[in-house]
Amino acid sequence: MTEKREIATALADSTLSGELIRAPVTAPRMTWVDYLLIVGLSVVCALVFNKSNFKGISIVPQSFLDEAVSFENPATAFDKHKKGETLFVDAMPYSFYEQEHIAGAVSLPLAIFGFMYDVSIGQTDKSKEIIVYGRTISKRHDEEVASNLVARGHKNVKILKGGLDAWRKKHYPVES
Repeated sequence: MTEKREIATALADSTLSGELIRAPVTAPRMTWVDYLLIVGLSVVCALVFNKSNFKGISIVPQSFLDEAVSFENPATAFDKHKKGETLFVDAMPYSFYEQEHIAGAVSLPLAIFGFMYDVSIGQTDKSKEIIVYGRTISKRHDEEVASNLVARGHKNVKILKGGLDAWRKKHYPVES
């Protein structure tokens, strides 16, 4: 019995070693389907993780979902300013607000919006018209402040077309 075992073992060893020497085993090359499968599974795993995480990141930015805020031209805004029926909000940083702002405007910089909103206009009637302005370089800040006001329930929010520069060019009242 041991003789048969030795013969079988020797035969198996010679067969296996011969095959290994003759044909090395290599992994098949990856195809575009393999890459697509890996990327697809990665995206699915990321989405599942993001959805299950209580601090998950929104797939679509909130600004894409917000309603577009309309613009107000300086002449119409000035007429409303004279009547005192509109609240003007300066979206620039407070240091710029101190240098120059529309007469009677409230400072509401984007960087500290939450705090300043509660302090300055949190109790304002939500239906009152609000015109947000800034400078031409801070146009994105103006839009963000306007979107934040809409998100807080204000119904009639507009952005001053051309910002403070357009207001100043028309020689409308500003304060320092």
